[in-house]
Amino acid sequence: MDDPTKQLVERFTRLNGDWNAVANLFVDEFRRGFISRLVSRELGAITRDRRHTITSGVNQYTLTPINLPELEYTTRIMTPFQSRPHIVKWLGMRQIIGMKGKGSVRIRKLRAPASCSIEQFQAGIELEHVDDVMLTNLQHVATGDGRDLLDLDSVTEPSILEILTLKADASPMIWTFGQDLKSTYAEQSSPLVSRFRNVVKLAVAMGRRMPDDIYEKALSSTNTRLALAAMEGMFAERRSDAFATLHEAIESENDALRNGAETLLALVANPAGGGDAA
Repeated sequence: MDDPTKQLVERFTRLNGDWNAVANLFVDEFRRGFISRLVSRELGAITRDRRHTITSGVNQYTLTPINLPELEYTTRIMTPFQSRPHIVKWLGMRQIIGMKGKGSVRIRKLRAPASCSIEQFQAGIELEHVDDVMLTNLQHVATGDGRDLLDLDSVTEPSILEILTLKADASPMIWTFGQDLKSTYAEQSSPLVSRFRNVVKLAVAMGRRMPDDIYEKALSSTNTRLALAAMEGMFAERRSDAFATLHEAIESENDALRNGAETLLALVANPAGGGDAA
């Protein structure tokens, strides 16, 4: 039997981070029953060989058949719960949630104001409550961009959620909002990017240069934030090829890399603006 996960990974990869195309492919597979085909395949494999091991990320309530550096496709088994006050996390990533089952799932669409940047935390920033979306069987909801948040608020009947998250444009910061939807604190979301920046700062302070191959690996990484951090490091070390590398990123077809590079260029051109680009 063909491996549906491998086939879908190849199709996602060929789309090269085009969000609209990725979203359309997800919705198509969600409606066509990708998860059902995957589960049937795994059950068949277990029937034929009791020693068969499911390699995808799986536990009692979740199944993550696709977990790539640029995106994640996961399934969650939901039990009923009522709306209640709770904290909200802002990760800055675009997302689609599809629902299967009886009853309905209520999702709050929230949005961070354009006046704030997720890379620079500010306490007391209030999210806008844009809309309440009630999903029933085979319906889905998507964010418009990285400022939107989809907050799961209540579930009326046991159901399944299929969730696609675009990790390519993830921020290095995760904001936490209280029950009043006002920001209270932020934390680093990527230890790898944080460590890379710290090593660069240490090297600059010691008057040393990072090895070229380290920069090459970071710049070629599918982790957009790591690539941007590498460009920041090149400017911090005053490397002669920093501007050429930055302009190459600005011409990239990767939206997140291009936008981040444009922000970095603005900061380089106007150092008084301060702050990190990623």
